[in-house]
Formats: sequence, C-alpha cells, structure tokens
Amino acid sequence: SSGKRRVRKAVVSTQSTGAKNAEITRKGSKLSRGDIKRQSKRGHKRTASDHNTIQVIKEEINVEKSTASFGRLALYFAQLIRASYYLGLELVPETHQEAAFVDTLKDTMGHFEAEGSLLVKAAKEQIVNSNWVTLFPMLSLYKGLNRIKYSLISTDRLDLELPPLSPITSLISQVTACVKETLDQFRLFVKEDSARSSNLAIDGTVHQLTSNVMSICGQLLHHRETVGTLLQGVEHQGTRQLHLSIIQRAVAQYVLGIITALERNLAVKAEQYENRCKSALFLMNNYNYIRRYLLEEGELSALLARPNEIEPAEKYADLIERQKEQYRTWYRPLTDACIEGGGGAVRKESEKAQKEAVKSRFKSFNNYLQEQWKVQKTWAIPDSEFRELIIVDNINAVMQCYIELYEKYRDAKFTSNPGKYIEFTPADVEKLLLGFFDQ
Repeated sequence: SSGKRRVRKAVVSTQSTGAKNAEITRKGSKLSRGDIKRQSKRGHKRTASDHNTIQVIKEEINVEKSTASFGRLALYFAQLIRASYYLGLELVPETHQEAAFVDTLKDTMGHFEAEGSLLVKAAKEQIVNSNWVTLFPMLSLYKGLNRIKYSLISTDRLDLELPPLSPITSLISQVTACVKETLDQFRLFVKEDSARSSNLAIDGTVHQLTSNVMSICGQLLHHRETVGTLLQGVEHQGTRQLHLSIIQRAVAQYVLGIITALERNLAVKAEQYENRCKSALFLMNNYNYIRRYLLEEGELSALLARPNEIEPAEKYADLIERQKEQYRTWYRPLTDACIEGGGGAVRKESEKAQKEAVKSRFKSFNNYLQEQWKVQKTWAIPDSEFRELIIVDNINAVMQCYIELYEKYRDAKFTSNPGKYIEFTPADVEKLLLGFFDQ
C-alpha cells in the first residue's frame, strides 16, 4: 500500500543519512586531545604543524554541521515513528500492534541512539580541548530533541519511556549531561586559567580569553531559556515550564559569575608583566573590550544590571580610570625634568651650577623620552578610539610642561652648544608620542 511505501522510504532515508553522520562522528571520535586548543592571536607564535593540525580537524569533523544534520535526521525519525504507529493501528490486529511497532523500530532506534551518542562523544572531546563553542550545537540539539519528545507525548500520546522509543529519552539525557558538564567546566576554566602565562601577549593587548568569554556569554543569551532551565536542574524541557524570571535569574547569576572570574583572572595575569605601566595598559585594554561589548550587546548589559547599582558598562569605565592613573606614572620623569628644581637642579646655586642643572634636565628628558618611545611603540591598543584617547592624554600631559622648558631655554646661554641638549622641538616630541602603540 502507499502507507507501506512511505514507511519503507522513510527507513531508507533515515538509515542513509544516519550512515553519513556515523562516518563524521566516528572520525571525530579518533581525534587526540590537545589538537584544538585555542591559541592567542597575539603573543603566541603558531607553528606550521599547529596550523596543519587545525586544518585536519576542520576537514575531519565539524560538530556544528554534524549536529545540524543529526537534527534533521531526528525529524525524519519522528516522521517514521508516527508513520509506523498510525500504520500499525490501521493494518495490524490490536493484539499484535505493540509487538509490530517494537519490531519495526527496534533496530532503527538503536541505530539512531548510537549515532547520537557518537556525536555527543565527539563534542565532549572538543570541549575537553577548550573548544567551548561546541556547546552551542549541543544546546540546539537539546532543544530539537525535546521538541520532538514533547510533540510525541502531547500530540501522539506515545510513551517514550518504553521501547522502542526510550532511545530518544536516553539521548536527551546524554546531551543534557554534556551541556551541564560544559557549563561547569567553562566556569572552572575561566577561574583557573589565570595561572597560565604562556599565552600572555607581550604587547599588552586584549587577551584571547577575554574575547572568547564575552563572545560565549553573548551567545548564551540566544539559548537563555534552555540554559536557565538546565541550570535549574530541569532535564527535559517542555515537560516542566519554569517562570521566565527564574530562568533569567539563573542565567544572569551564571554569566555574572563567569565575568567576575574573568576579572580576577585578568588581575592575576596583569601581575605577570614586569613593567607596571604595561600591566595597567593590559587591564585597560581588557576592561575597555568588556565595556564596549556590553555597550554593543544591550541584552547582555540589561541581564547583568542590578537595581540601585551603576550600569555594568559604567563599572568598567571606572575600572579603566583607575588603571589610567597607574599607566600615567610612565611620564612622571618627563614632567619632573621640565619643572624648575627637577632633574637635579638646585636653586640659589652659582651660575655654573644652574647651567649644569639645565643641561641635566634636558638630557634626562631626551634620554627617557627616546627610551619610552622604543618601548611603547611595541605596545598595543587595538581599539582605535581608545588608542587615540590615551595618546592625546600623553601629549597633553607632556607637551604642556616641555613647551615651557623649551621656550624658556632655547635662546638662553646655558651652553655653547645648545643643539647637544635641546634635541627636540615641541613638534618632535609630539611626533614621538604619536608613535606610541604603532606596531
């Protein structure tokens, strides 16, 4: 009959698609640990072998695509289940309907569960190697399987706890465990990664962990209902609905905990820089990245907002200002050299001593400025607006005092060779300051 042809066609289709998924996931299950660790884009040189390994992984397995394919496969299985069930009601005597239904789907559903288990295993292997974005295909699969389960229970009145449909429930449990473990592991990773210094960029730029954490927290919002439900301990979405406020609160607490751990992590990493000004620059870069992300992702900022507290983005603006004070200490030797009585000059001394003091002030200024230019031109501020803000702040602080020193002594007869000591015009000084963060 036409019904039997539809069932036979569905079986062939699902088995063919399942075989393809099996090949993908079996390849993924053979990957060794450590193959896909993320490396910092800056401050870590990637070897040719690293690059080749990453290319091989991309060719052998793509969990996102495999999960999407398996999600479509699950829909085919749902159609097969319905077709088998209703066809059995029409064609099989009542006393044999249950046995016929079981015999029809037993092998197929076993194959379905095996394919799903292999996919979960491949995802876990990538997550173990800190490929945290694998979480999101698993969240999508979790939602898809729960929709199918809820539909079969509520619409078709099928019992998914009994064979041959129990593999659906079993697979949901596997995906649930994978997602919950990943959320816990990610939180622990952000907390404990502070001890690692191998991926700390030498130029003080935004750390890769910061961009990864903010990106993942932002993406979690697209799955907030699922994430919040799982964080509240509900395994099978759809069978028990939680109030939206409970879900929002659970997700907010999780994300806030992650970002708080990130802040502490960054503070520890900053201490690994020997130069305290570079340490402050590193924190400014990372705080500015978080602040900009929160401003651009209004939903995330709103999720983290608390009554009677400053906005999350404003909090990071305050943290940036604190680090600016530490960073600004770099130019104190320059401003000290410009100030009368600084740089070793002594007032009410002989004329010769005063001339020597002026020479010393210019020499100190020249040497320190050139030294800082060589150092800070190798530092980085990736945000162009923030970079300009810091450079302008440097120029305003240094130029104001240097112009006074320059104007006062450029025509004074404190030496027979003024060019030896007055090496820079104000324009030259400004040019050097503009060359900071230029690599």
